[in-house]
Amino acid sequence: MDLVTRAGSHHPQRDVGIMANYVTGLVFHELALPSPDLDAAGRIRGVIDALGWEAR
Repeated sequence: MDLVTRAGSHHPQRDVGIMANYVTGLVFHELALPSPDLDAAGRIRGVIDALGWEAR
């Protein structure tokens, strides 16, 4: 949880589960349907932005 707090989460109790589920889903999706042009960092950044995190 400290990681999401340091990444800018204002609601770490909520956001840690959301982020863990998203990353797990991303990994499973790539295992099932690999994408040669996957931008994992960009996708995770999109989730962070959608959650309204502000880097500290």
